[in-house]
Amino acid sequence: MLHPRDWFAKAVGLGGIHVAVDESGEVGGYMAVTPRPDPKDPGLPAVVREMVRLADSNLADGKFLATRPYAIHGPVCIDERFRGKGVFSAFHQATSNAYRNFYDRAVLFVSVDNPRSLHTATAKLGARTMGRFSAEGAEFHLLVMEF
Repeated sequence: MLHPRDWFAKAVGLGGIHVAVDESGEVGGYMAVTPRPDPKDPGLPAVVREMVRLADSNLADGKFLATRPYAIHGPVCIDERFRGKGVFSAFHQATSNAYRNFYDRAVLFVSVDNPRSLHTATAKLGARTMGRFSAEGAEFHLLVMEF
């Protein structure tokens, strides 16, 4: 499942792509944090469209998520050679500091076939599962987290 090339161009234009590099300049991973997209955007990946649809109709702390500003957290991609070295935690700290004054929360999705990522999102981010949804023949968890 890939995001279209123009999605990345928009994310870069919004300043929402964060890149981790080591001392030699080798890229170890990236993470995106972007504003809630318009679910009617025809170029939006189906998985993001369904996530936003479900998020907008979900309650968090007694209020619909759609009534407060939220961001999309992800995708996150960390090269295998950089895993277990604090890259994810550094991304989380940097993005929390950068976005907490702009967004109340972030939503993200994790494939039901990816228990490692689900554990990371819940244990390291404090994300809470808000539901499940289907897109492109796959099942996903919808999660919400505070910045």
